[in-house]
Amino acid sequence: MKQNLRCEICDEIIEYNYDLVVALSFFGLKCYHNECYIREIKKLSSSILSGPYNTKGSTLYAVIWTTMFAIFYFKYHNVNSLLSIFLIICAIIPISLRSYSYYKYEKKLK
Repeated sequence: MKQNLRCEICDEIIEYNYDLVVALSFFGLKCYHNECYIREIKKLSSSILSGPYNTKGSTLYAVIWTTMFAIFYFKYHNVNSLLSIFLIICAIIPISLRSYSYYKYEKKLK
């Protein structure tokens, strides 16, 4: 079931999954056309803070990052409870952002 996604810059409908770029901004994840995202990066806009979240590389990064912090947690969780909480938060953030990106934007275009 396709739903309409609108680009944050040009406000046109994004029709295809290959044209969708999801990036982190100050106030959350936002979707852009590929061309609009490239133009904003070239202008060095401060509203776009990160690279695209809807790529295979970002998925791999999220899995590796989560695995790494999970290993550190199980190795050092007895050392300090504050460190344990920090490691749990660091492990959850990347995979939850990637999942949120998929369910909020990419799944709507399939």
